[in-house]
Amino acid sequence: MEEMKKPLSDIICEALRKDILNGVLKPGDRLMEIHYAKKLGVSRTPFREAVRRLEIEGLVTVLPRRGAHVSLLSLKDIKEVLDIRGALDMLAIGLFIDRASEKEINKLKVLGKEFDNALEKNDLAGQVKADVDFHEYIYIKSGNERLLQIYTGFKDQLYRYRVLYLKDVYHTKTVAREHSNIIQAIELNDANLAKQYSEIHITNQKNNFEGKN
Repeated sequence: MEEMKKPLSDIICEALRKDILNGVLKPGDRLMEIHYAKKLGVSRTPFREAVRRLEIEGLVTVLPRRGAHVSLLSLKDIKEVLDIRGALDMLAIGLFIDRASEKEINKLKVLGKEFDNALEKNDLAGQVKADVDFHEYIYIKSGNERLLQIYTGFKDQLYRYRVLYLKDVYHTKTVAREHSNIIQAIELNDANLAKQYSEIHITNQKNNFEGKN
């Protein structure tokens, strides 16, 4: 049986979402309908359908007579995202410590090392991926399916600010150190200390964004 092809609107949506999340399309950039339809070799209809989906996801803003733009990230937006992430991370880390095996802790160390390696190579895309993988593994191994579902639904919003934050080499080095602190606390089976380091991790990111505004 021949594999069903994806609808054009899905393909366009995925391409635009990737460019937005990776920072190729920056906050405020206009999505020129004619340009993208021609570039992707499609009619305007599937492009408009893709834009509507990205608008629902909060990645695109459509304004009357001004068209579609990549949504801006205000300081308020970023703080709200980080507040929610901070609360979720605290819960995930506590659950991870309660049930993590030595094998799973060692895997977390490997993921932390992958971030360090990407930092040494000045590989921004690798740093972002490694940071996502590190924290996501804690959620996956928390044993709480609903918590993982909430995190997964929130993932794209987290990805956007990660790209902005990790562009700063100084703060990237801070992230590497904070990952190491979290791992050490987990190895000590000290949930309170791990949560404290997790809170510092989020607070430092909030302070960084506030300093840029």
